[in-house]
Amino acid sequence: MNEPAQNHVAGKQDWSGHQLTGKRQHALVTDIFTQSSLSGVPPRALQIYQRNLQMTAARSLTITYPVLQQMVGEQAMFILAQRLLAWAKPTTGDWAEWGGQLPSLIASSELAADHPYLAGVAQLEWAVHEAGRRRVDAFNRASLSLLTDDDPNQIVLSLQPSLVVLESAYPVQPLWQLHRQTANPDSLSTEALESIMQNRQSANYAVVYQHRNKPNAEAIDEQAFAWLQGVQQGMSLSALLDAYPGIDFAQWLAYAIEHEWINTILSQR
Repeated sequence: MNEPAQNHVAGKQDWSGHQLTGKRQHALVTDIFTQSSLSGVPPRALQIYQRNLQMTAARSLTITYPVLQQMVGEQAMFILAQRLLAWAKPTTGDWAEWGGQLPSLIASSELAADHPYLAGVAQLEWAVHEAGRRRVDAFNRASLSLLTDDDPNQIVLSLQPSLVVLESAYPVQPLWQLHRQTANPDSLSTEALESIMQNRQSANYAVVYQHRNKPNAEAIDEQAFAWLQGVQQGMSLSALLDAYPGIDFAQWLAYAIEHEWINTILSQR
């Protein structure tokens, strides 16, 4: 790599050594993403920029989607990063905010034919990534008094903003969990993988949340999934209990508080 190109990459300088103006920077960014030549930067230097961008994007996806990276490999992640850059460009300087469209990209790619569960794994991993970046509020214990002082028809439960419920046709949470527990993908048990896929139900459900400053994903059953959806939709406690009589509310509430699913109880009066 020649010296002008090194300066160009490291210091936002053009090939003549002068700092890029705002217009030149904008033209350069356009060149990088469209492979055009509006900025006047020599093709060799532009190629270095483009390669660095692709490598950075691939590293970013690997950090955000570590299980997916285990499942498809480094080369496939690099190709996915290239395609995602062409489809959905970063809108901020924070790479952690980029990559949310990857599940949709995978679902429309050739990977979906032979590995239809990969899009669901990516969706779960993005939810885990987002949960780890969201704020979690301490539960308002004073709000528990509403359970005895107010009409259940007027009571609603408020979940943490980081909590997400997901539905998939494939057991993506068990697959995700198995890969997370295995440092070396080559050592994964074939029997364990086959067992997960063979024992899958017609639909699989998961809840993603942050607990003790760490994101987590947990498999839940259909009724728990529907209950959490009802809570998110603002159903009253009375309506929830009528719709899902199989839920032990006292047990669920204790678990939800312990695992930081819920931040407060509210009255609609």
